[in-house]
Amino acid sequence: MLMALQGHPGLEWDVARCSEEELESLTGWTALARELRPLLHSGDLVRSETPDGTVLVTGTVAADLSRAAYTVARLVTGRDAVTGAVPLPGLDPARTYAVRVRPEAGLPAVVQAVAPAWWERALSADGLVVPGSVLTGVGLSVPILGPAQGYLLDLRAL
Repeated sequence: MLMALQGHPGLEWDVARCSEEELESLTGWTALARELRPLLHSGDLVRSETPDGTVLVTGTVAADLSRAAYTVARLVTGRDAVTGAVPLPGLDPARTYAVRVRPEAGLPAVVQAVAPAWWERALSADGLVVPGSVLTGVGLSVPILGPAQGYLLDLRAL
C-alpha cells in the first residue's frame, strides 16, 4: 500500500473478506491517501538514491516548498547493511520542516535492535524539527530495512 500512494491508490481487494484489523488499517490508509491527494497530484516529483542503488527515495514536493511526502524504500539487500543518510531533494534549504513518519502507510520490517535516534520523534504527532539545509544536504539516516520494505515521510514547513 505504501508504493501505491504516489501512483494509483485504488483498492483492488474484496474488503468484505477483511478482518477487523485489516479494515482498521485500510481506513487509516485511505484517509492518508485523501489527505495527501492534493499534494501528490500537483507537486513536483523528485528522486534520490543511495550510491549502491539499494535504497530509493521518491518524493512529491509542493510548488511553494511548504510540504512534501517521500517514500523511502529498500529495493534489495546490498553489500552494506547500513545505508547511512539519504538526502531529501527539492526542499527549501532556508526553511525548517517538521518531519513525520506516517504509520498509516505501513511501518517497515527492520533488522536492527534500535531505531535511528530521529525515528521515535518522527512518529509523534509533532514530528522531528529539522532545517531544510540538513534534509537536502545530509538527509536522515535510514533504518536498516529488510528487502522490499519502506516508509513514508510527511514534511511540513514551519
